[in-house]
Amino acid sequence: MNDLRTTTLTADQVETAIARDVNAFRASGGQVPVPGTSGFKGILERYINVGGAKIGYRVTNTRDGAFNVPTY
Repeated sequence: MNDLRTTTLTADQVETAIARDVNAFRASGGQVPVPGTSGFKGILERYINVGGAKIGYRVTNTRDGAFNVPTY
């Protein structure tokens, strides 16, 4: 994975790419885990490539349907 400080990527570019990836993941049948539910087995970790930089992120879903991405 890349240290984003060594790229020219903006936070907006990275966050837009993450949102697109999460939506594509869900559209293909993937499920983003919801903490505190019986099916929760841990945070979902995914990797994307943005402008040649490999970026990892962690995501959960909230009970009201919003996504929580605490780290990337």
